[in-house]
Amino acid sequence: MVQKRSLSSKIFPARSLENPQILHCLGGAQVQAIESKYDTYNRELGQTWCFETILNGTGYLIHNGKKYTLHKGDTYITSPFSTYKYYPDDNDLWEKLFIEVEGSFIDSLGQVYNLHINPAHSTPIAMPLIDKLQKILSSSTQESFAKNFPMVLHRLCSCFTEQQSSTEYKMCDYLEHKITEPFQLDKMAEEFNYSKNYLVRVFKKKHQTTPYKYLLNKRIEQACWALANTNIELKNLAKRFQFADTKHLSSTIKRVTGKSPIQWRNNPM
Repeated sequence: MVQKRSLSSKIFPARSLENPQILHCLGGAQVQAIESKYDTYNRELGQTWCFETILNGTGYLIHNGKKYTLHKGDTYITSPFSTYKYYPDDNDLWEKLFIEVEGSFIDSLGQVYNLHINPAHSTPIAMPLIDKLQKILSSSTQESFAKNFPMVLHRLCSCFTEQQSSTEYKMCDYLEHKITEPFQLDKMAEEFNYSKNYLVRVFKKKHQTTPYKYLLNKRIEQACWALANTNIELKNLAKRFQFADTKHLSSTIKRVTGKSPIQWRNNPM
């Protein structure tokens, strides 16, 4: 019997920030298995994070003695310094998208969202996010890559939480989609078919903060990251994240983080 191999129909280039130790993407690909159990990959103690989403077919992932069955739309994550085995089903060969990432930024996200605990997920939002990351790799300028890739990667990691199917999670996802848009509580309440007061009460019970403050903190996180890792001007960040002007953004960053924008830009650590 001839040993089978995967075919790569699309290959996506490697890209990194100015400091690759913070974030470096080793690239990605769209691959299709052309044989089954012989197309088995053993990943032992790798040093990168790999996100793979199933476009078609079925396959299996083995990690820590547990076997996961993966179908179209499912996503699995392999984390650094862990061992995995994965392969397609004999009768339903899979086709996948994947990207591979390393650096302190993704390591921090992995810790925050506990990505190493459960490697397999049925999260519909993951596939379009991985596809978007690959498009950024292929077509964006360096400035666009530095601005957009980390934000989309952050959204991808955040979608793998245990609360992904809950209303509270969907509220967070809704807000993170609106991070660069004006906040409208009435529109959000309409989206979830709640009164404004009830929506705020439900959200606050789960997250110990209001929807607006949650969104504000996400905006500040993204603005501080951009100050530390890109050359985007403060006035453009203020406009992007819906602050009235640079003074408003500066005072909010100082109040929330205890550091000024200049300190974030010159000494992020």
